[in-house]
Amino acid sequence: MNSPAVTNSAVDEINRLHAEATHLAAASRRSRDTALIAARRAGALLIEEKKRVAEEAAIDCGGGRKGLAGEGIALMEGGAG
Repeated sequence: MNSPAVTNSAVDEINRLHAEATHLAAASRRSRDTALIAARRAGALLIEEKKRVAEEAAIDCGGGRKGLAGEGIALMEGGAG
């Protein structure tokens, strides 16, 4: 049978490993949460930038898609575009 010293040593190692695993799991959750927050923020910034670029393109094209579609309809109907 194992001596009490070996048993206590094994119990101490198990407790140490459990504490380390608990600490690392908490650190992992914090890292995951931080990464998700960063990804959400990056997504929001991409959406804002996409809107800004689309608005600039509309201004550069003299009204954007609506203006171009309206001109096309006016030309097909015999209007002056």
